[in-house]
This record gives sequence, structure tokens and C-alpha cells, in this order.
Amino acid sequence: MSSRTPRATGERGDLSIEAAIIGPVLFFLMFAGLLVAGRSIQAKNQAESAAQEAARAASLEQTPGAAVAAGQQALAGNVTDATGLVCTATIDANSMAPGSVVAVDVICRTDLVAGRQATFTAQALEIVDRFREGEGEG
Repeated sequence: MSSRTPRATGERGDLSIEAAIIGPVLFFLMFAGLLVAGRSIQAKNQAESAAQEAARAASLEQTPGAAVAAGQQALAGNVTDATGLVCTATIDANSMAPGSVVAVDVICRTDLVAGRQATFTAQALEIVDRFREGEGEG
């Protein structure tokens, strides 16, 4: 006589059924996680790019008012695509003297998955070009 106890006959194939039910759920959760991570990385990169382009555009202008307008226009041109990113910028261009610094702070909001929103921030600094167009060369 064997020392092993006989297996209950009602438990055959239970592991296969459990795997068939749990497998797709785990696959979906993994896919959703990758989707959220990818959207987050894309939104963060786009916010940083928008801040850099706005700062560069603002630094090329002659007056603080023109710098703010150019920065806002560059920001609007950078985030007008189908990603659903909504960005606002604060542009500090008080002094447009050559060698001064233009600072741009960008805050972007986007929907990630299933109505979940995320906020991304970026900052860019740009030195006002000493040899920009319109300046005296003396």
C-alpha cells in the first residue's frame, strides 16, 4: 500500500481554469501600467520642450511685453497636438538687457487613463542674446 493519499477527483484542472481567468486580468493591468507610464513620460518631455522653446522665443525679443507675447505664442505652438496637454506659462522677462535672464515656468495638465489627471511642471532659463537683431553693435 502506498503512503500517498489519493487526490480528490473534483480538483483536476483547477489550476488551468484559474490561469485562464487570472492571466488576461494580469495582462490588462500590465498594459494599463505601461500606457500610464508612456503617457506620463511623453507629457513631461513635452512640458520641458515647451518651456525651453518659450524661453528661447522670449529671449530674442526687444521689450518685456514682446518677450511675453513671443513666449506665449511659442508655448501655444508647441502643445497644439492630439495629446490633450493643456499648458500655462509664467514668463519673467522684466529686464531685456543683453546678458539678463528670461525665466519660464510651465504647468501642464493632461488626462492619463480613465479620467485620471496628472500635472507636470517644467522650468527653463535663457540668457538674452548680446548680439540679437536690432541691438547696436558698438
